Amino acid sequence: MVSSYIPSWAKEIEATAEWTLLGENDTIDAGMHIRIDMTTGEKWVKLISDDESHDTKSSTQEVQVSTEGGMQLVPSQDSTDTTTIPYDFDMMHRTLSKLPEDEQEQLGLPSLPEGTVESLSANERHEFERTMTNIWEKRQAQLKAVMEESVADLPEILKDRIAKIQEYIMDPVAHLESADFDNTVDGQVSHILSVVQDLEYSLSDVDMARDFFTMGGWNLLLSLISEDVHTSPNATSTHHLRDKVNMLQGHAAWALGTSVKNVGEFYPFATAKVHLVLSGEKNRVVSAIQLLLDEYDHATTSELESDESMQSRNFKCQKLIYAMGSLLRANRAAQTQFVGYGGPMKLGVQLVKSFEQDESMRPGKIKESLLVLGNDLVSDVRLHPGKSEQVDDAIIQSLSTSIWCDSIFSALKGDFRLQEKALEAIRTFLPYCRWQANDITNALYHLRSSWEGSGNERDADVQDELLKLVDSTLAML
Repeated sequence: MVSSYIPSWAKEIEATAEWTLLGENDTIDAGMHIRIDMTTGEKWVKLISDDESHDTKSSTQEVQVSTEGGMQLVPSQDSTDTTTIPYDFDMMHRTLSKLPEDEQEQLGLPSLPEGTVESLSANERHEFERTMTNIWEKRQAQLKAVMEESVADLPEILKDRIAKIQEYIMDPVAHLESADFDNTVDGQVSHILSVVQDLEYSLSDVDMARDFFTMGGWNLLLSLISEDVHTSPNATSTHHLRDKVNMLQGHAAWALGTSVKNVGEFYPFATAKVHLVLSGEKNRVVSAIQLLLDEYDHATTSELESDESMQSRNFKCQKLIYAMGSLLRANRAAQTQFVGYGGPMKLGVQLVKSFEQDESMRPGKIKESLLVLGNDLVSDVRLHPGKSEQVDDAIIQSLSTSIWCDSIFSALKGDFRLQEKALEAIRTFLPYCRWQANDITNALYHLRSSWEGSGNERDADVQDELLKLVDSTLAML
């Protein structure tokens, strides 16, 4: 288990004997040299060699100017050693003088009349070196603060997130009543939604996701997606909190999808049966694929509650699709289970309805996501056949029904982004959908004409590539 917190936008640096550039949010193990280039602000790290580390009786570190003009943290001398650290004050001043003027002023950087230390008198030099030493000590404290902020205890962070989810499940309604989701402060984990939002970022790191699963977080995250978890023995309904529940379910699905996306070792989590953690006497055993399908089906077939906004429901549906896609892509076992639970039919029915209803009821983004998911699954089977030809055929057949084929054709009449997704799907589904040759040909010529016409702001090269794609599709007919 890793020993430091690694944000989703960073990585843990494995230092070597050579200097390695440290990213803005990258983390390191303790006991390494760090050098900061005061000109650029870049941080560099390397291992401490044997001759550098022996005889050090203290773990404290000091700042020293490198010959390259940067600063580095090095082990301090023994407290009994009164030898003066051989600072290169000339180099220090040249380096710090390249900082912005306001920073120089804040540090109190002294000036050199003729640009070098040698130009100073003995008294002036003594005062100059005293001032520079004070500045150096101040910079040392800043560097130590940077190091302390870059390292955190990962297990404790994950334990805290897991504990907060467990507390929520014990009495969800009370938590929802008191939490102010509209005034969440970025980076501050104060209520259940902020906990899950933090996990969205954290679980994109493979090591953190692996530890989260090992520590029992997977079934808790699935539980937050389940409708059953958001009621408690003390309250039978959360209708007046419907928007909050939708947002929480959506973010939980988002975090789940991010945690397993493109990571082969997590594929089994898609199909494994899990005991959901629910309040009271309720119990439910379900796989991630089954749960996501059930929740999406429930969200798209149930009537809107009086205080429920379409916006929050659409957000939840969008993230449920995202999570399903993360579990299904390149995962033949999950795809097989998805077909077994009637997933293609359930999603296909909702895709058809999305073209029949007002745009506010089923926004284009959801249409795009469903089209992309269906296209990706069929493409995956075509490009990467599995061990069972029968299983592969079943997946393709379940997604090339009239429901899906008609929806793809309808999407050609949508906005530009939807038309792009529809064209990609047509190229994939062409061997399987029974479109009338004249209908599909006329539709593609009409699409080409609309894309070729004036009024669009697309780049000329992009425009040319799109038209070539339509022509090559026509040639396939």
